[in-house]
Amino acid sequence: MDVSTWFDLKGVFFTGGLSPGPSVMLVMMITLRRGCRTAMIATVGISTVNLFWILLAASGTAALPIQF
Repeated sequence: MDVSTWFDLKGVFFTGGLSPGPSVMLVMMITLRRGCRTAMIATVGISTVNLFWILLAASGTAALPIQF
């Protein structure tokens, strides 16, 4: 991978990380409506699913549907 491509990719990920997505909005809504303890359940669930997707992508399993 070219260094300039790597820096471009890092910029895209950095910008995407700064913008709140639906997961952040869900946690904010639950926190405001039900409190911090209940929102922690959603936070742990979101983190678990994100870890699952990262593991799939890192293992190459995410590319399997493209092949078939």
